[in-house]
Amino acid sequence: MVRRDHVGNVALVAAWDGPKGSVLVFGDTSPFINRNMPHNEIFVRDLFTYLCRATETGTTLFRLAAIVAMTWSFACIAAAVALGGRSRLTPRRGQLLAVAAWLPLAFLCFSLEPSLPEAKAASPCLFLSTEENNVFSRDGFSPYGFTSLGVTAQQAGLSVKIGEWESATPQDAVFIINPTREVPFQRLVAHADAGGTAVVAGGGGNPQFRDFAKALGVVVGEEPLGALEGPNLRTYCAWAISADAARWEPLKAGKHSVGLVRTAGKGRLVLIADEGFFYTKNLEDAATHNGINADFIKSLLSG
Repeated sequence: MVRRDHVGNVALVAAWDGPKGSVLVFGDTSPFINRNMPHNEIFVRDLFTYLCRATETGTTLFRLAAIVAMTWSFACIAAAVALGGRSRLTPRRGQLLAVAAWLPLAFLCFSLEPSLPEAKAASPCLFLSTEENNVFSRDGFSPYGFTSLGVTAQQAGLSVKIGEWESATPQDAVFIINPTREVPFQRLVAHADAGGTAVVAGGGGNPQFRDFAKALGVVVGEEPLGALEGPNLRTYCAWAISADAARWEPLKAGKHSVGLVRTAGKGRLVLIADEGFFYTKNLEDAATHNGINADFIKSLLSG
């Protein structure tokens, strides 16, 4: 880790070595961007060295077996010809022994297949939806993107998928942030009822967010409250939000309720009246390294 790097120990590369080669899977392509290459030259060189060594290791056994088989074959044939009829090693038997010397190599070729690792149960996933034409930056370096949200989810033990969430299971979390199309009310509530976590976030000026909140009996304020900070979370540009206290638990920043949590069936439904709450610039504070929002999201995901 470098100075001022407060992300923590996050695995970004996985490797698998087999007898015939290796596979590397990267969770981040930025080390290979041209502007980053001066900082990562040693890493890239080591990477190619590792891959070349892994390939050579996979073929060494076969090369050795071929050399031994070839040497033994020539020895058997030469001995049979030299001895002629003076021993039991006739030319025909010498040929058979020469052919038999190649059988171990054939056995290696057909029997040493890569041993696949045992399948593990799929980990919970955070689905960052794009189905609703959601407004956020796709640039991983942008302060208005969700890179920090993804890192926080991984630290909480979840994988991250950006796109459609039709394959979401009850163990997964679905985040719908800044939608510009209608939020699928029935499908999202059904996901929460089945045991999943559903999070919808948007500003008071977002009609899709207001319509979704209204369908749940939630009232969103008419004026933004701006940046607020409480003991458990810090907002970006929050709006007041309220609902029946018997059904909803408020999420407060200072004296204001800026979010709501409702137990829905076996899962939870969460509303955040703040369009930028999950932005990277609101989760990472470069000056103070304030991690209260990251801690809040981890608690949200852990249940």
